[in-house]
Amino acid sequence: MAKARGRLEDIAVDEDRVTVTNLFRLMHQVVTELPPDFPVIVSDHADLPRTWYQEAVRYNWRNGEKLVLATWLDTTPTP
Repeated sequence: MAKARGRLEDIAVDEDRVTVTNLFRLMHQVVTELPPDFPVIVSDHADLPRTWYQEAVRYNWRNGEKLVLATWLDTTPTP
């Protein structure tokens, strides 16, 4: 259930948890060295309980929020 919610703090400390945290820490360090406003999109189920992580999250696509809006989709069938 904890994995389905994406809340890493609900999962016992294990090798996977440490690896995920280290991966996101590396991405955060690299992004802070890039030019301002350089877009980086990461799609993952992680929700790390770290201040640096939470401050970096702009969108949390859960509970009906989606990366691709339904209004963007062309529902017209193609021949």
